[in-house]
Amino acid sequence: MKMYSYRYLGIYILIALVTVVASFPILFSYESMYLDDMMGYSQALDGKVAPNLLREYPLDAYIMYFAYKLMNISLVYARLYMATFLVLSNITLFYIFNRLLKFPVLLSFVAAIFPAVLPSHEIRTAIPGFITGSYTVPGSLFMFVSILFAYRYIKRKGGG
Repeated sequence: MKMYSYRYLGIYILIALVTVVASFPILFSYESMYLDDMMGYSQALDGKVAPNLLREYPLDAYIMYFAYKLMNISLVYARLYMATFLVLSNITLFYIFNRLLKFPVLLSFVAAIFPAVLPSHEIRTAIPGFITGSYTVPGSLFMFVSILFAYRYIKRKGGG
């Protein structure tokens, strides 16, 4: 049960392409930049991680810190960084639907990309364009990965 199975490599690439193409208009626009946390952005310019985030949410603080550092280079790079988490989250969701829950490939594919292509959904309009508001994407990725590890643990212990 390997996620890097070559049999599904084409589907993983297709999920990535569909997710990025669906996010394409927001990736290269500057219209939502004003929504981002300018304090966090300026702290990243100074080479600091927000102390309150570091204390309360250390993993998120480092993820956002790197996104803000990428904003120094280009807003597009920061948005692509957040889109990478979205792509990985969708691929992991496909894996859960197809390999663990045994859904057919087409149904798993549609369910995995559905949040990314839904026209009026927040993920499509705000994520990855709204860097500060994209905190849910790394969170969902870590949630899906924890579901995978929990499933494997239960299966290894003979419970599944």
